[in-house]
Amino acid sequence: MKKNLLTNLFLLFSDLGVLSFSYLLGYIIRAIILPKIFPQLSFPLPFSVFYHRFYFLFIYLLIFFFNELYNKRFDLAEELQRLWKGLLLGTIIIIFIAYLTQIYSFSRIVVLLAFIFSLIFLPLSRWLIKLFLIKIGLFTKKIKIVGDNGSINELKEEIIRQKYLGYQLVEREETPDILIITNNNFREKLITFSSEVFIPADLNLLQTQNVEIEKIGRFLFLKPKYNLLKPFNLFLKTIVEYIFSLIIFILFLPLFFLISLLIKLTSPGPIFHKQKRFGLKGKVFTIYKFRTMKIEARKYQEIFKEKCFDEWQKKLKIPGSESLVTPIGKFLRRFSLDELPQLINVLKGEMALVGPRPYLLEEKELIANYLPIISKVKPGLTGLWQISGRGNLTLKDRLMLDEYYVKNWSLWLDFSILLLTFKAILKYENPY
Repeated sequence: MKKNLLTNLFLLFSDLGVLSFSYLLGYIIRAIILPKIFPQLSFPLPFSVFYHRFYFLFIYLLIFFFNELYNKRFDLAEELQRLWKGLLLGTIIIIFIAYLTQIYSFSRIVVLLAFIFSLIFLPLSRWLIKLFLIKIGLFTKKIKIVGDNGSINELKEEIIRQKYLGYQLVEREETPDILIITNNNFREKLITFSSEVFIPADLNLLQTQNVEIEKIGRFLFLKPKYNLLKPFNLFLKTIVEYIFSLIIFILFLPLFFLISLLIKLTSPGPIFHKQKRFGLKGKVFTIYKFRTMKIEARKYQEIFKEKCFDEWQKKLKIPGSESLVTPIGKFLRRFSLDELPQLINVLKGEMALVGPRPYLLEEKELIANYLPIISKVKPGLTGLWQISGRGNLTLKDRLMLDEYYVKNWSLWLDFSILLLTFKAILKYENPY
């Protein structure tokens, strides 16, 4: 209880500090920098206008509280979504209050600049604070898993990987803070445990579901929702991604030419590697990547795949392929630069910036149960699979993440995936 209180106080005061800093920075830019660029802008009133209304910042904190950002643990993607939604809502409320109360000296430009800075600084500060609190043992919970060995090992791997949640595995007979029960025999004895108890949901039924309740008389029904299949959501996503992709493509054109030249100078063969993949509605399209492998690689890959078929079927990863990568190819894969030409696929309307993984034709039988759902949307240059383990994920894990994405899509989810993709690239989570 004491640890939770101290953790919440740390987060609360750090959030307040970052929000205050964002407003101060916004004011400095509005008062000093912008008037030099745009002389027609009048000089704003003193900063005292803002700090006399310091209480406005508590609007953000109140929203964060109702978004459970002080009493629940979320992974990075979920926390980003909740923070950004809270910041947007708080900013709209503050501007609206300023308008209603006719505080015309309360510069809207400062509020909008503070909003932009908070989008960056607030998640960053929370990440650093939580890592610090985990290190000193405040933001930690001891967790113990009982049940079948197979499921225990998978859960342990995931808990170890999700360090940001602050969970620590314990094996001894001490009482943990959280007990995860994976065996039905233990579930009958829940009342005997003093710890918090987590029971895994049926993975096939609930893990990827976004559902709403429908009532017919005295009967209640769960209706699966598919957020990304709604026409307006698809339209909004397409417009936003097309504009964003066009800007990125123009900015990265010099890098395109440099990489093309390096590939041509360092190994014989074409610049681009082309592959047939499943796209929207199951239609086949050609995906573009910078070539990272030697020209004879395909022949040896087939040999490797035949020798290690079971491993390929589980992870869609061919053992031994790393030895066929060119020197420049290793660098390109290290920073996922080989994927850049897929921006062409996005601009052609064949792919999205964020979406399910584009699967190969030879993988059709392996993904047959999920293909009807994930093929209803365009495959993505990046996606949940990219930020959740990349090459370490099993095929089933990737497919479940793809299905989850289609059912639970939001612009906030796309923004957080794009941001966390950069983190995954820098962390180098096995791209092969």
